[in-house]
Amino acid sequence: MERPDTLLAGAINKLLLSEGTGSEEKGLLTKTHNLFSIIGERYAKGFTRTPLILRGPNDNFFNDRLQPGGRLDQLYSNKRFNLACEGGELTFEELLDYSLRVNQGEKTLPLGELISRAKADLSPLKPRHFVLSQGDPTESNMTSTGVFFDFETAGYNSFVQETAIFAVHNYSYGHYLTPKYSESGEGSFPVVSSFAQSIDIQHSFDKDNAVLDLRLKFPYPALKRKILEQYVDLVTRRIEEEMTSVERREASQQLRSAILMRYLAVRDLSRYEQKDVALSLALTGHFCCPDEECTTVSDSLLKKLILLI
Repeated sequence: MERPDTLLAGAINKLLLSEGTGSEEKGLLTKTHNLFSIIGERYAKGFTRTPLILRGPNDNFFNDRLQPGGRLDQLYSNKRFNLACEGGELTFEELLDYSLRVNQGEKTLPLGELISRAKADLSPLKPRHFVLSQGDPTESNMTSTGVFFDFETAGYNSFVQETAIFAVHNYSYGHYLTPKYSESGEGSFPVVSSFAQSIDIQHSFDKDNAVLDLRLKFPYPALKRKILEQYVDLVTRRIEEEMTSVERREASQQLRSAILMRYLAVRDLSRYEQKDVALSLALTGHFCCPDEECTTVSDSLLKKLILLI
């Protein structure tokens, strides 16, 4: 079945580029509200209220990519990043020793420790909550009217991993990184160049303290934020109502690890332009820096998916 021109990503990007009328935006938001209501209802029906030790199909995107010889190793082993540094570009192995600090905030654990934590957080041997799902819920795999595509990872999947896939695509992939680096040549899409002009990213290495400092201005389109808020209200909050406070806090930690994997292991950062390597690491640092106010998945999304200035 061919994908139609009415994919949610295309409908959103068209409005972002044209700054369409209020009625057009309202019409799209009505459709996404209905879409997320259906997703929330289906997730709730298939939700495993008792955490299970289970391997889900979309663990292919997370746990499997963290294993020796997995996608992380395949992408980055002994590769240098296009990231200017005194003395030459760093290899991925050297970068693992560095913490990330975004906009002079708190620094993260070293990148290598974040990856080690992700191995524990996203392990199929860890009890997790599951939902019955399509498995790869990006805006490029669904239409605004509720038609889904790509069921390769459909089945019982981690609720947290499902959420991370949607959130990262909403925040930065759907209207920027995915079309820019698509093998189908979508990088010429006007929405990419339009959005890119608003991004400002600078970086510097503090080698004495092993810190990569990143200064980022990142625009988050108001329309995308409204869509995210719908998703939180209709999907994530509905699921979290069935979880204990302890389970919700654990899920918020797992979300940081899942988002780390969406930024490091979906596309090959070593092939990115320097601006986008720095951007991906900055967004990784932004999401992975702990915040005591982020005690649930929903709170984490609303607090972290914001305009960065």
